[in-house]
Amino acid sequence: MKKVLFAFAAILLVLFIANIMWSDSMRRRSSEVAVEVEQTFDRSAQDLQDEPATQGSDLQEAALYFAIQDEYKAESTYGEVIKKFGDIRPFSNIINAEVRHSEAIAALFKKRDIPVPTPMPNNDQTFDTIAAACAFGVKSEEENIALYERLLSTVKDPDIVAVFKNNMQASQLNHLPAFGRCAR
Repeated sequence: MKKVLFAFAAILLVLFIANIMWSDSMRRRSSEVAVEVEQTFDRSAQDLQDEPATQGSDLQEAALYFAIQDEYKAESTYGEVIKKFGDIRPFSNIINAEVRHSEAIAALFKKRDIPVPTPMPNNDQTFDTIAAACAFGVKSEEENIALYERLLSTVKDPDIVAVFKNNMQASQLNHLPAFGRCAR
């Protein structure tokens, strides 16, 4: 059980650090943080899988946590873009989708009688132009898709798989193309 708690604590700490670094860094540094988070998640996932008494449930809870924090972060960042530039597309549409995504994940927490996490502090990005905000949106959605691909390899419950696939497909088929058009 100590191994599980340690793994979960490590995941939370890396997420917190990654969030701070994400806000204060350029794209290159964000990529380094993403690799560090992925490596920590992979190590923690292996630790959890090695512990037979908790196989699956703690790992799925960690996956839910990663997913909801990523959705919260997108909501916050896209909300800041709307505050600065007004109710512009695609941000005005996508922020509503991000809220639905986090609500769907929150429902999974509630179904399992797990407290729904609150958003981690997000030092939101600031953008000088709409095109720069859209370029960031492209990068953010690409990272979101990659996150869901990793998380889907760790979850087994059909309801979690369905929500993660739905959220990932929305990013692939809707959000990424919309931000791509906007960034041109």
